[in-house]
Amino acid sequence: MRDRMIDRSRMVRDGLALIQQRIERDFAEPRLRFPGLEFRPVAEWAHVQPPVDPSPTGAEGSDDDYVCISGGHSFRVSSDLGDEEIAVEVASQLQDDAMDQLGAPWPSLIVPDGITAVLEPQLSSDGVAVWATKAGYSCPIGRLQAVFGALHMIE
Repeated sequence: MRDRMIDRSRMVRDGLALIQQRIERDFAEPRLRFPGLEFRPVAEWAHVQPPVDPSPTGAEGSDDDYVCISGGHSFRVSSDLGDEEIAVEVASQLQDDAMDQLGAPWPSLIVPDGITAVLEPQLSSDGVAVWATKAGYSCPIGRLQAVFGALHMIE
């Protein structure tokens, strides 16, 4: 039983590490000065350095939840979510921070005819975390810069 708990804990940590890498790739844009992120068990909320907001967003939850920390901002991530759902939740929270910092929608694409379309994190119909626009453009979370940045479409 204990071995199963250790294996589950290791799988969760590995999944969070992959999500962290995906998110950090997407937010690696010089204008954002993205401080990176980390995940910690919610029990460590009060002990993180540098100190973060003592009252977590989404304070209701389980002791198995995690805290996502980016700079001085932190928020709870439910342990009930799957990896792709966590990627969408984290990207959405950090997208709000990016838009506040830039004072404009981010990430935005310049699509044919000079129209601007804003990408939003969501689950695809296949259950994959993606950045998608209402105009039909999308790419997996973790590939934003590789796909749209390489095409010079990000405004």
